[in-house]
This record gives sequence, structure tokens and C-alpha cells, in this order.
Amino acid sequence: MARPRSNPLPRVPASADAVPTIVPAFTALGESLRRAPTDHRAGLSLARHLATAWSRALPLAYRGVEIAAILRPKLIGYDAGLFTHAVRALRASHAAREVLSSGLVPDPRGHAPDSLAGAHLLDLALGPSVPARAAGLRDRYPAHSSRAGFVPREFEVRPRSLGDAPPRGCRGTLVVLTSPNYANPLGPVADALRRRGEPVSVLRPCGMPVPPSLGGDATDLESLLTPDLVALRDHASAWIARAWEDRQGLIASWYRPLGVDLWPLVERDLRRAVLGHAPTALMLIELAHRLAAGGVRRMVAARLRRVTELSLAYGFRAAGVPVSIVIHGHVSADPALTTDSGDFSPADAVCCWNHGQAWAVAGSPDAPHPLALKVTGNPAFDRLTADARATDRVAARAELARVLHLDPSAPWFLHLTQPITGEQHGAVARAVLSHPRAVLLVKPHPAETRSPDFAPPPAQDRVRVMLPGAAPLHRLLVAADVSICYSSTTNLESLLAGTPVITAALTPGLASRDRSVALEAFGLPIALSESALAGMVGVAAEDPAALRAGLEPAVRSALDHLCPGHGEARAADRVASLILGLHPRRRWHPAAG
Repeated sequence: MARPRSNPLPRVPASADAVPTIVPAFTALGESLRRAPTDHRAGLSLARHLATAWSRALPLAYRGVEIAAILRPKLIGYDAGLFTHAVRALRASHAAREVLSSGLVPDPRGHAPDSLAGAHLLDLALGPSVPARAAGLRDRYPAHSSRAGFVPREFEVRPRSLGDAPPRGCRGTLVVLTSPNYANPLGPVADALRRRGEPVSVLRPCGMPVPPSLGGDATDLESLLTPDLVALRDHASAWIARAWEDRQGLIASWYRPLGVDLWPLVERDLRRAVLGHAPTALMLIELAHRLAAGGVRRMVAARLRRVTELSLAYGFRAAGVPVSIVIHGHVSADPALTTDSGDFSPADAVCCWNHGQAWAVAGSPDAPHPLALKVTGNPAFDRLTADARATDRVAARAELARVLHLDPSAPWFLHLTQPITGEQHGAVARAVLSHPRAVLLVKPHPAETRSPDFAPPPAQDRVRVMLPGAAPLHRLLVAADVSICYSSTTNLESLLAGTPVITAALTPGLASRDRSVALEAFGLPIALSESALAGMVGVAAEDPAALRAGLEPAVRSALDHLCPGHGEARAADRVASLILGLHPRRRWHPAAG
């Protein structure tokens, strides 16, 4: 017996006079879109597919390295926002099909779709998208790269001229520093390696300042870009640009997930990112092979998420040089934050702070081989622990009170801000300053380009914003009575300094995000509203010493679980021993096993 055919999606009647009253279709679409689930895990899976789909039409590889794998984190997140587009596509598909299945049919007359869901609804009812529809979507969703502050290139590519001084040689262990913050864990490791007699070279792009913890000397990446390397990049750039134009129609065909036409939204960002980053990746892979031949035996990095560090890591791995990651920052299990953690798959060793972080890395879509996961502790915490122990709290508080013109007997609350917490900065300020004697110290995150915005407080004379270099972080942490933090690593740094932490997640958006570390699980307080935070501030301000004593067991429990071995302060030595145990070899790859 023949299988019954499923009912086709309804189509708009051919006769304009026969078109029913359709306004409810778009009204229903809006309601359905509001109800549509936001599945971040499915969105990440789709975004990962979209981030490499272009390579099906334009496969690029160099020295055995797939270029698409290097570009994937940038395309999912910073450069093209494919994760955001993937979630939009899933929601649009759900909403449009729900409307059509209810029997409502959209009327295209006089209606210009102003959303991806509206365009998809018309596509389902009328057929493939038309240019006018695509133009409307481009206006509604501007290019990801058009946002303020977007940086298209990680460094400027220019060849070394004959008159330039020869670059400093790179040999032994190469530390790749792509952010000043990464010196926090990498500096102590470099010191430990040098104490063992291992030559350590530091490679930085863009003349980035090298903190004293890394020795102060570094090789500029640009100084290694010989004319032939730049010529290789330029040749690849011209070829990829021509191939993209020739195959653009085929590439576009891969960007209709579930029938949702994403090409008008992603084409500009995707083209710019691939044509800009792919040739640079190819050049850096070749550079890694040359450095390996010149004496680099190991590579160490704190994250692998930029094209620069990923290209070098994949290039070194292909050349047989082992790669180690000494993690900087928390690792989130939230699919929406996966690109923040980076790609762990090229690493021969991933040095984790604790077993929970190791599990998070193992669950990453780009997890390393299981044997590469090592729990070593965080080398950045070694120095903080030692500095905190050597700092007298009363003396530190008296010194800061003198410099900042504050009352040393007042209760001090240290707000450790982050770029993602701007929406609650004003609420935190109001909650703290609601107590008549409380002092608010604000320490912006290094990634914040300007001081945090606060609602005008009623007592500005009790607020101090600590700009970079104003005071060492460990002295602020030791001197404060209580720290207020969301999810930055400073929450653990505060505990190591002996200062309890109040976690502040005062908006629904922040409360629903994965914070990587839930300090409330160990008995430390969490505030989910401004009034709750104000109540906690009131209790702490009345007797800070009693609060610290009462929370001491919770602080100790959190440190024992999240910073194992924190009392020894020997994480850097453990990491150095692990790195020196890795020798240049042809790396076993699971796919070839």
C-alpha cells in the first residue's frame, strides 16, 4: 500500500482576489517567535557547521592543516557572530512553521518583512527569497563587523626590510603572548622553566607590552615576517579572493539551514573574515615550521582562540612540536560562551586549575585527547598567595586610606567589574552606598576600555574607581572587607587573599548565564536583586570582622575544591615539569588511530 503523502505547506492562492485576510499571520508569527525556544546547544552545533560550511565549496589546507578549523572560533563569535545567527535561524524556523501549520497564510502585498522569521515565512509560502527581501534583511541586521570598536586584524602584516635589525632568535620553549593578561599564568611558568635551565622565548604581536613577570624581552611577530613569508600570504590572498568570487553561489547554498536563508545576513562578515584571516593563517603555519626547524622545541599559550595563536599551534603540531595550554580564566560549559574558552584540540597538555575545570575542558566541542588533561593548579595564584601572605592587612589598609583619602575604619566593599556586567554597575553602587558609612572601591576588568558606568550615587565622596596601575590587585583584595563580583577569576583571587566574596547577578540575563564557578555552592552569599545586595551590605558593614569570621569555613571549602594545593603555591613548578616532559615528536592523532 502506498505511503500517505504528508500535507504540503500552504501556498498563497494564485489569484490576488482570492487572498484571505492575512494580517493575523504576521501577528501570529510575532507571538510564536516570543514563545520559540532558545536552544543554545543546538545553536552552537549549527554555528560550528556554518563556520566551516564555506570550506566545502572552497577547501583550504596547508601542510596538512585545515584552515577552516583555525578560523572557526572567530567566525562563530567575534568576526561573524554565527552563533547568534544560528540561534535566530532555529527560532525563525520554529515560529514560521508553527504559523503555517495553524493554517494562516502570509499576504505579501504591501508587506516588507523586517525580520528573519518574516522573510522565512514568506519563503515557505511563496518560494525562495527574492532580492528585495534580502535587501530588507541586510538593513535590519547590519554586518557584525560594523559594530563600534570592531578590530578586523589581529596584527599588521608588513615584511621586514633589508635595513631592519635581525630579529631575536627563538629557541627552546616559545611562549606565545597575545594578551597582556595571559602573562598572569605564563610569567610564573617562564620563571620556573628558566630556573631549570630551559631557554624561554616570548613571541608577541603588535609590540604588545611584556610584563616583567615574563622577563621583559620579547620577539615581535612582525620582525619574523620575511618578504618571502609575506609574499606567500599575498599570493594566497589573491587566489582565495578569486576562488571566492568564482564559487560564491555554491558557498551561499550551504547557508540555508532548515530552509532559512542566512546568506544575506552572513555574507559580508564571512567574506571579509575568510579573505582576511585565511592567508594570514597559512603564513603563520609556515612560520611555525621554520621556527621548529630553527630550534623551538615547545610552544606554550594561555588560550587558543585567535587566528594568531591557533595558526602557530596547528603549525607546530604538524611540525612535531608539542603544544601546551596553561589556562587563563574560567572555562564555561555554557554553549553560548564556548568561543571564549577557545580550541583545546591542538594541545598535548592542558594545565587545569582543578578537576571541575578539567571536566569542562573535556566537555568542550574542541576537547583535547583525554590524556592531555592535567590538573596542576593555576600558576597565577602562586604569586598572589605569596604576596597576600606577605602583606599585612592593617598596613595595606592604612596605606590605601592615605593615598585614596578614605576612612580606614569604614567598611570597604571592592566591586570587581567585567565588560558583561555593565547593566548592573549602577545597582551595585546604589546597594553599597545605601549604607551611610560604606566605601565603594571599583576595580575595572583589564578588558574594559573605559571606567564602568554608574548611576549618579548619592555619596560620590565614598566612591573610588581604581584605574590600571593605581594599586596592585593583591593589596586591594587584602585591604577590602568584602569583594563583590560576578564571574571573573578575581572571585578566586579574592578568596586566596582571605576576603569573602558576594556574587552579584542582579538582572535576569546575568542570573541565567553560566558563571563557571558557583561560589554559593560552598556557602558564600549570592545576591539576585539590588535589595538583596543592599541587605547583605548592611549586615557586612555593621561588623565586617564578624562576617569574615563567619564565612571563613565557606572560603576554605571553596579554595580546597577550586584551588587544590593553594597552600603550597607550587603550580608553576608542576606545569614546568610537565612541559619539560613533552619532547618534539610526531604527535599521535585520534583520527589516524
